[in-house]
Amino acid sequence: MIQRLALFVLRSLFLYGYTWPRQGTILLQALHPLAAYASLQDPFKAALIVAGQAAFYAATGMNRLFLYSLLIASIPGAWMSSTQAVIDYIQGGLDPGRYAAIFLRSLAASLPLLYLIH
Repeated sequence: MIQRLALFVLRSLFLYGYTWPRQGTILLQALHPLAAYASLQDPFKAALIVAGQAAFYAATGMNRLFLYSLLIASIPGAWMSSTQAVIDYIQGGLDPGRYAAIFLRSLAASLPLLYLIH
């Protein structure tokens, strides 16, 4: 199981060679943290950031890399939203919209970081 997880992480980080979209620029490196910060303010902005990431990966022909990145980036989001759901359940109330917002904000912050690693 651990071997499969390690292989999955390696594929998500090193799936493609050193191509033009992976070279990056200072502009992209500056825009990604700003986009992640903007997504922390509003879940709708977070969804737009994730859609923009998907469009960039699709335009550069790195669709498989986006899928791997999406799965890797969803791990912290799922953990944070499920932990908050457990805490809210113990306190006596559940709000599914809140958990979706937590997941989206985490995803929108994690995807740009993974792109910078790529």
